[in-house]
Amino acid sequence: MGCCCMPNCRGNYDGGPKVRLFSFPKDDRRIKWKRAICREDVDIDTLRDPKVCELHFKAEYLRTTTTYTDSNGKSIEVPMSLTRLTEDAQPTMFPNSPAYLSDCAPVRKEPDAKRKHREADQLQKGIQMLLVSHEDEDRKNRVASFEQLMSQLSQLKLSDYWIVSSTEAAVMFLQIQSNTLPPEDERSVVVSDELHISAYWKKMKLHIAGVPIPEKLEDIRSLQTILESVEHFNAPDVCEKEEKLKACIYIIFSILDDLSNRDLLPEEKLEAFEFLKEQLRLLLKKRGAMRYFSDLLLSDRAFIKVHP
Repeated sequence: MGCCCMPNCRGNYDGGPKVRLFSFPKDDRRIKWKRAICREDVDIDTLRDPKVCELHFKAEYLRTTTTYTDSNGKSIEVPMSLTRLTEDAQPTMFPNSPAYLSDCAPVRKEPDAKRKHREADQLQKGIQMLLVSHEDEDRKNRVASFEQLMSQLSQLKLSDYWIVSSTEAAVMFLQIQSNTLPPEDERSVVVSDELHISAYWKKMKLHIAGVPIPEKLEDIRSLQTILESVEHFNAPDVCEKEEKLKACIYIIFSILDDLSNRDLLPEEKLEAFEFLKEQLRLLLKKRGAMRYFSDLLLSDRAFIKVHP
């Protein structure tokens, strides 16, 4: 392991303290180290591998941690496995020697080094403040339950475009067309009590480019973005062809159900409506899954009677 070559030092000797040792530098700093030791009894250059222990260096010269920046720009300081010396380190502390030999003054830094150190400290403090602020913002906007969502609705910056309606099962943001009779919702965003979120134009589910709609709402800011996107989207461009087909079929279903429930038609014509609805259901099935049911085959005959 070796021992300290400083006079009056017992570092790593029998009965002395166990300390970290540092080899003499091999560049111009070696002269400063030799001058600091002041040993007249031994020529340092004749020693095979002279070493000086950590007791003779100021704390400023000892590096116990290192800093690196991760992919997110965050500076992280971690401890080093072994203590190392700074580039400008030299022995100045001599505990068991006359006091005048030791230099207890703090290490003087060059103006440029001071400025860089100050800027690095300010940058580190700024990064820490941003991280704390970001964590606080995430915590403030996190949605963990339907009850929490309802309490956070006041954080949304909603225009007069939206009408908010809530039940125990969902909260709905509706845009009502008042120029139609009866009035109907043209655009809507629905969040269920399980925080599942979906957006619609009429009865068609929306898929807006560049605005991902998550399966489950976890952040109130995401809801704000979705509401703004649904409000300003160009309707014909955002609905997939299959969704448009489904919406049209559902509208026809609604009309047929309405006519069937108003007692406007005789029973044989109601059977014809059931036949039409079954045909529409087949359109909604995937290719290869189409299958005629026995009730449909019977209603087929009724349909032919009504329309010879």
